[in-house]
Amino acid sequence: GIAVIGFTVNSINLHRIGVSDGAIAKKALDLITVVVPPALPACMSIGMAFAAQRLRKEGIFCISPSRINVASKVAVMCFDKTGTLTETGLDLLGVRIASQSTGQFVDMQSTIGQVTRSIAVSEAGEMVDTACIPSLAVVNVLATCHSLRLVNGAPVGDPLEVKMLEFTGWQIEENDGVNTQAVLDAGSCYADNSPLASPTPDMFPTVVRPPPILKLSQSTDSVFASSDLNTCGNSSQGCLEEIGIVKCFEFSPSLCRASVVAKRLHGSCVEVYVKGAPEVLRGLCNSATVPTDFDKVLDEYTQHGYRVIALAGKTLQQSWRDAATLDRANVECGLSFMGFLVFENRLKPATQPVLEELREAQIRLIMCTGDNPLTAVSVARECSLVAPGVQVFVSRLSGAGDILAKDYELNAHAPLAAVNWVHYAGLGVVLDPVLLKPRAVDSSDAAAVELAAELARSGRYCVAITGNVFGYLSQYTQ
Repeated sequence: GIAVIGFTVNSINLHRIGVSDGAIAKKALDLITVVVPPALPACMSIGMAFAAQRLRKEGIFCISPSRINVASKVAVMCFDKTGTLTETGLDLLGVRIASQSTGQFVDMQSTIGQVTRSIAVSEAGEMVDTACIPSLAVVNVLATCHSLRLVNGAPVGDPLEVKMLEFTGWQIEENDGVNTQAVLDAGSCYADNSPLASPTPDMFPTVVRPPPILKLSQSTDSVFASSDLNTCGNSSQGCLEEIGIVKCFEFSPSLCRASVVAKRLHGSCVEVYVKGAPEVLRGLCNSATVPTDFDKVLDEYTQHGYRVIALAGKTLQQSWRDAATLDRANVECGLSFMGFLVFENRLKPATQPVLEELREAQIRLIMCTGDNPLTAVSVARECSLVAPGVQVFVSRLSGAGDILAKDYELNAHAPLAAVNWVHYAGLGVVLDPVLLKPRAVDSSDAAAVELAAELARSGRYCVAITGNVFGYLSQYTQ
């Protein structure tokens, strides 16, 4: 204040004696050095150092002291689920195979021995298993559909894929220096009955091999039994044989799936195996191969917090050389649904106490995850991120006239696409798509009407937004 008064008086005097306005303006800059002490930056640095030291005594370590001043302004914290709220490692619960003969899922198969026990060779010489899809087997999906690499002899990559491979007991072998394009060019000069028409292991950059039967049968700790692996008989077209990876399409977050093109060394056809989000793979599979209890089984696991990966496949009646030139769109289409891979992901011991402390500080908590929304809701309830009694509504993209439609094959760019909000447990209550106020789907359902009225009064509800809906809202709404 004193500096401003002094500058004003001084400016009047300077103007009287004919000093130019530019010179007077430059004099105004002197205020900055007067108002801001030269030692202020050093004082702030010392203050942040003391603050970091006090935080360290409380077990809080700050690697960027400049962020300490910002910490008091944090109003929202977003958490990833897997590896942040839950343990980094996943426990593979088992496989639910979809039988094409019954149109439903079979019981959970928790060991690879149970998965392989049903493998056989049909009278036509084709491999079949519980899924009853000629020339395809669930164990081959688990063994091949990954992008793992060997580092010092151990598979390295996505922890989910590592667990999947460990479950099978199969081994990866990498052939260094393989020039796939050169092999393809050379193979194109030969007829289909030439030596190069049937591939050998060294033609592929990656080969997966089943465990030796003799070694496993002698192990008392193995989940395999020799009888499990001998069900294919002594035929040279045996099922559990080396598989070469012809082409690999790694997991894409935008597509929510990964796939491989593979060739059994003595197989009669090329095989395609795909794994990914259940709702995505359902839209890529022939509807006749999707079991009738798909939604029931999926909801059963996701509502209990399990992570569910869908499995699918198909055969290609072409040479493996031609299959190696296919693009992703032609590979990941017209699939046959094969089953679910179910993982268990436990909460970290520190998750609930930390979230409770943040909640007491009135910081809003949000979970961001690529898992099924029902799995996310289950984990959110388990860690108290969603308080007891709070109802959750999940977003759906649907046609304007179908409020409860699933969004498996809906085009988000279609003019009739609409965002609807349904109760995660299907209690017959939805949110108004404009006002986001609860209302009953059926006005004659007294329980649903009462629940909707109670939620409207208390406001004890929240929403779970799926990735495709978030993208749609970000791009097409104001």
